[in-house]
Order: sequence, then structure tokens, then C-alpha cells
Amino acid sequence: MKRHPDHDTLLKYALQTLSAGEAGKIRKHVGACRGCRARVERLEREIGLLGSIRPQLSAAIPPLPRKSMPWPSVWLRAAAILVVGFLLGLSTAQFVQPRPVDVVEQYVVPQPPEATSGAAVSCAPIDLPTTLR
Repeated sequence: MKRHPDHDTLLKYALQTLSAGEAGKIRKHVGACRGCRARVERLEREIGLLGSIRPQLSAAIPPLPRKSMPWPSVWLRAAAILVVGFLLGLSTAQFVQPRPVDVVEQYVVPQPPEATSGAAVSCAPIDLPTTLR
């Protein structure tokens, strides 16, 4: 190897999880490199220490909670959810509702068009409804 293997590769070597080809390369490098050999030995000692630790449970495991709730509690929660949903919907509807528009009636009395030079103007009488006269 031209470079030293990284920490993860040495850890995999110490745990013996590398493929046979990679393990052979690392074994050859560790045999020639004193620094990498020391790192592998330290990793093997730490792995041995971790393997010798046995957990001790001193605290009692609390009982599991009941899976079912009493029926009144279920109904009260459902009713509370419905009330909150109704109030949220009502308040949202107040903001979303469009404002009323005031409509004012207007009458338009037609005016004859203004004559411009070169434009044709009709002189025929126009019958207007009696309500507008």
C-alpha cells in the first residue's frame, strides 16, 4: 500500500469484516508499518474490553400502560375534537366570507354622438322608451 489505511478500514480489519483480498493487503501493510500495527492492537484491546462488559439492570421495568381507555374518556375526547373543529371552521368562514357589495341603480341617458369632420352622422330619429323621455 502506498498510503496508510484510514481508521474505519483498520477497525473493519480488527473486527474481521473485510473481504479476503482487502484483509490480505491490510495484513501485509500492518506487518510492515509499526504505527498501523499499534493502532490495530489498540483497537483489538478496546474490542476485547467492550466484549467483556455485561449490562446490569438495577431498575425495575415499569408496567406497560393499558391499551384500552375507558369509554367515557374516549367519548369526551371525541366530543372535544369535534367542538374544536367546528369552532375553527366557523372562525375560518368568518374571514373567508366575501363582504357584501352595495348595488346602486343608475340610469344612462343616451347622448347623440359628437360629429367630427369627415365622419358620417345618421340623422334618423331614434325611438326611446317612454320611461327615459
